[in-house]
Amino acid sequence: MHYSWSGTVDGKNENGTTTGLALKKGEVISVIAEGWVKFRENESYAAPQGATPGCVTDKDKTLVTLLAKIAGQTYPVGNGLLHWVVPEDGELIFLFNDRPGTYHDNSGAFNVNVIKEKGDEPQKKSTNDEVKGIQNVSSYTFPVAPESQTGVTVLFNTHAVITVNIYTETQPDTPVYIVQGEGVPGTAHYGICTTDHRGRVKVDILSDGKAVKQTKYAYHIFEQGYTPQLAVLAADNGDGNDFNDVIVILNGPLNNSGDAPVGESLPLLR
Repeated sequence: MHYSWSGTVDGKNENGTTTGLALKKGEVISVIAEGWVKFRENESYAAPQGATPGCVTDKDKTLVTLLAKIAGQTYPVGNGLLHWVVPEDGELIFLFNDRPGTYHDNSGAFNVNVIKEKGDEPQKKSTNDEVKGIQNVSSYTFPVAPESQTGVTVLFNTHAVITVNIYTETQPDTPVYIVQGEGVPGTAHYGICTTDHRGRVKVDILSDGKAVKQTKYAYHIFEQGYTPQLAVLAADNGDGNDFNDVIVILNGPLNNSGDAPVGESLPLLR
């Protein structure tokens, strides 16, 4: 695949990494990011979407994450943006968002790839976009349809107490949707959550009150413009490395939600 820009974002560079991409308001870009940055002297690590569990307790959820800066304004990137509409004119800059004056003890970098698309073309053509991977953190931020209803399915396959929290960018500290209960094998939950105008939701999985050790993520957009979309986050709580202890599936946007249950646990059909 040909990228408009590929490079590394150094965790020690407080001013950020310039890309040379002069963007115009209304243009569309997609970004994929991966890698690790070590911050502080106590062996704390962060991926583009944030620190490993327990490393950061700050209320600023963008701390030690990957940001984009355009014309002096910063925007969360995390592990990627899909068909993101540029909000204003300016050069695209990426930076590791640490506290001012604390970059000196950082090491490592994020690898970032950018695709600059043409106008609103992604809204007109079909596509087959898929992103997937494995990570040692309990959460993943998915691009979903903004201001719409998204189906939530949770499949349990463990006796641990599972909690699935779903956050939006406009409510980063308070879940907009919660599934909680004993994960008895052969049980499923079905419901609907509503997304905000930014169209990005973070799914976080806990097992017995603690962050799961690994997650496997994937999302697929069969039709550009987010219609329809399937996103999956599968978790392993450390007892088998099989990623089937709990599986969260997002599908949407929904054309007609009807009276779908919210917060109810239903038997899984076999």
